[in-house]
Amino acid sequence: MKLFSREWADTMAETLKASPDFQEKAAGFDSKFQFIALPDSGAGVSEERACGINLPQCDEVWSGKRPDGEVDVILEGKYGNMAKIMAGQTNLLAALAMRSVRLKKGSAGKLTTYLGAVNIFIENSKKLSVS
Repeated sequence: MKLFSREWADTMAETLKASPDFQEKAAGFDSKFQFIALPDSGAGVSEERACGINLPQCDEVWSGKRPDGEVDVILEGKYGNMAKIMAGQTNLLAALAMRSVRLKKGSAGKLTTYLGAVNIFIENSKKLSVS
């Protein structure tokens, strides 16, 4: 499956919805989270990939980019940088600090508050076979 595709988002939503640990640690996050992976010739990706998940409920998933006003959090970066985060090779907060990805919308403080849930999200993403 392709990273940041509808299939990836659906699989992540199903996995997270069924995870009591994620649900406990993400309680109160209540945000429509959008991922935008920008084209990255170094990673061999020529098109933008975007998707989103309503977290922690995981009751709404979408592919493509929604207008900024329809989402609460937007994480954006070149595909290669985003892929390294989802593979657990780069720490999300470090990537934000180094500006290899950016929080186009939302609060880094909120991500820090829910770091346990963020880590579970990434651990589950690492388990998926993606391209």
